[in-house]
Amino acid sequence: MDNGPNPVRFVLLHHTAIPDPHFDLMIESAPGGPLLTWRCPHDPFTARTTPAIKIQDHRPAYLSFEGDIAGDRGHVRRIREGEGDMTTAADGTITLAPHLRITPTGAATWTVAPL
Repeated sequence: MDNGPNPVRFVLLHHTAIPDPHFDLMIESAPGGPLLTWRCPHDPFTARTTPAIKIQDHRPAYLSFEGDIAGDRGHVRRIREGEGDMTTAADGTITLAPHLRITPTGAATWTVAPL
């Protein structure tokens, strides 16, 4: 059961200058809403499939933010940004067409794969 297409914006940030550099995939929960956020060890747009950890939602300001993060929490650089149609299936799988499929595999664990 799908909730139907929902056009939203997304961003992929490369988070560096920290002990565990990673990519943060952020997708609007709804237009203008908080950003659903996953931490990925690899760029999910170029990896066949990458594991992801769901972390706290972020402010929409991160859609356009680049630079140092307050509190000496590293640096982020936008790697990719755009729009897509988001649908959520009954099992929790999120499809961001035509880009990615994000599938839950546990409480906070997911896999991300390009479409």
